[in-house]
Amino acid sequence: MTSQTNENALLKAGCILLMAAGAVCQAIGVWNSLSVGRQTQNMESEMYDNLNQAMQQQTGGQAGADVAIQALQGLSVLVAVLCVVVLAVLLVVGLMGLKRVDKPEKYRFFLIWGIVLLVFGGVGALLVADFASIRGIANLLWAVVAPILFIVGALQQKKAL
Repeated sequence: MTSQTNENALLKAGCILLMAAGAVCQAIGVWNSLSVGRQTQNMESEMYDNLNQAMQQQTGGQAGADVAIQALQGLSVLVAVLCVVVLAVLLVVGLMGLKRVDKPEKYRFFLIWGIVLLVFGGVGALLVADFASIRGIANLLWAVVAPILFIVGALQQKKAL
């Protein structure tokens, strides 16, 4: 097995891991955020009354539970849209990466995206640190492991030039 094959294997693994783990993580994120919005619609009357009273107290009678519920539902939709956008970026980067795996001169693509994903995704993954769940593990894989594979593979591609 040549060193070129090893380098391509690292980058291919990084691309596939990025897309697969990203899809799992973001799909769970969409599901979770939209389920929060659905749960607010089925709130028990006692819980609604407590929320209404707390909102009235905090806003000086200007807003009630309905405003809080609408804000939460809007926020849950916004988070779901953000998850879909992140998923689209991960899929595009993964697919573009698979096309560039066999071209050592394209090492900069992997190096730049590895650093960008590690900075933005890795910091977020380490701050959340929920590694006891499927979403937490998937988040760690796409946000830390895949970018490290990108960076290591890119540096090996650069050496091969």
